[in-house]
Amino acid sequence: MRVNGVVGAAVTRLEYRSAPGGAARAVPLVEYTAGQREFSFRSATLAHGRLLAYGADGAVLSTSTF
Repeated sequence: MRVNGVVGAAVTRLEYRSAPGGAARAVPLVEYTAGQREFSFRSATLAHGRLLAYGADGAVLSTSTF
């Protein structure tokens, strides 16, 4: 399954965990327009997936579960 999205400039890093307790995987961010970045990644299933967005200071800004 492919997941595509856009995040704001405050997000400097994304991580995806495919299962609870699983290793985090970095999701690349690509500059889209001023103040926005695109991301895209694949996962076999999103049943237990969790996407974490981090700010420049390393603090978690947002968490999304699927």
